[in-house]
Amino acid sequence: MNAQGRNALHEAAANAALDTIEFLLNLGVDLHQADTFGMTPVLDACRRGFLDTLKHLLAAGGVDINDANLAGQTALHLSAQDCHTEVVELLLDLGADVHQSEKRGWTPLHSAAAEGHASVVELLVVNGAQLDAETLSGETAEDLARKRGYEAVINYLRDLDAEDATLERLTSAELDLFEEYLLDPDEVCFDANEAKVDDTSNGSWLDAPIAVKLRKRDRITKYFVEALSEWSRLNHPHIVKLYGFCHSEEEPYFVYERAIHQSLSEYQQSGDSHHALGYLGKAVSSSSGAAVLT
Repeated sequence: MNAQGRNALHEAAANAALDTIEFLLNLGVDLHQADTFGMTPVLDACRRGFLDTLKHLLAAGGVDINDANLAGQTALHLSAQDCHTEVVELLLDLGADVHQSEKRGWTPLHSAAAEGHASVVELLVVNGAQLDAETLSGETAEDLARKRGYEAVINYLRDLDAEDATLERLTSAELDLFEEYLLDPDEVCFDANEAKVDDTSNGSWLDAPIAVKLRKRDRITKYFVEALSEWSRLNHPHIVKLYGFCHSEEEPYFVYERAIHQSLSEYQQSGDSHHALGYLGKAVSSSSGAAVLT
């Protein structure tokens, strides 16, 4: 270990030396050792954008993907600020916290926007990053991009703001057309082991077994209304029935009947599929993906 508290695994990760990494891990070198700046080998790999190195380290197991260095920066912060898109995608797939802030109050979205990385900004937004999150100095991601003159980021975030404003008008007008489908969230009961609502959540509504389709708030706008419009019109015994939707301060979600057959193959094996084959193309070709045949 050197004066900065870095061991051989730090250096191997920072240089994408996969053979050395495997050798050191087999020797039992500590994967979680942090240097004097709080950097671990995993954080080093993410900062450099070494995707294969990161996968190799993660395969060793026991890594908390949201661990941070002394500045509070997580793997997602470090990869986002240097536009390592593939690393960002992997981290998001593994459940990296898109809302976690570092010591200055910066989220990964702030880090990407401040460096002008429009592709990463969009990726983070698609995965639920909050546009209005502020740093300790009161700046949003758009503020940071504007201060540094990154037009692509500014335009993207500005358009999203305009889209959100449109959503407010849509939800007060168009959603009124579907008032009969608006459910009281207190009437939707989720299974006891559900820590939070997501696309795998199951539960019941008025004693009927239900499943959930979650829509990210920053990605709904017209698509949410379109999906609601299309799904509410589909009334067929071989298409899961839409009971309604919950649209509160949390992320909106559709509530629909929990299908008896949990896959298309199960459905086909049930012997009932021939009645719905003519309807299948129409249902699954919906642009919003609202209709689900199971």
